[in-house]
Amino acid sequence: MNKKILVVDDDSSICESIKILLSDYCDVTYFTDLYNAEDYLKNNEQEIDAIILDYNIGSENGIAFYRNNIVKKGLKIPGILISGFIVTQLKTEKELDDMNSLFVKVFEKPFDSIEFKEFITQEVWK
Repeated sequence: MNKKILVVDDDSSICESIKILLSDYCDVTYFTDLYNAEDYLKNNEQEIDAIILDYNIGSENGIAFYRNNIVKKGLKIPGILISGFIVTQLKTEKELDDMNSLFVKVFEKPFDSIEFKEFITQEVWK
């Protein structure tokens, strides 16, 4: 049975690139908005092996989404945060603490595809 990853990024080209990059290793489902991602998550939470979230998803925040939909529900789904401007986007010390404590890894865009793939296939699947 293939591992399943949920990707949420408002840039569909990033989602599609991740899907292509990981297609030999897992099934990737992606959404470009949090509403549809949340709906999918509710119906498939026991089947998702990892979640990759952009920091900014439209006007929403990937950290808050992960905290509210994964952590608060007690789900054990590893999260990876991706962002193009992570240092400048964090607005509070709490967001920085949350980022470091909630996510198994943070990748800044543009990220090295080989490093990204190796992290997913070797570290997340341990």
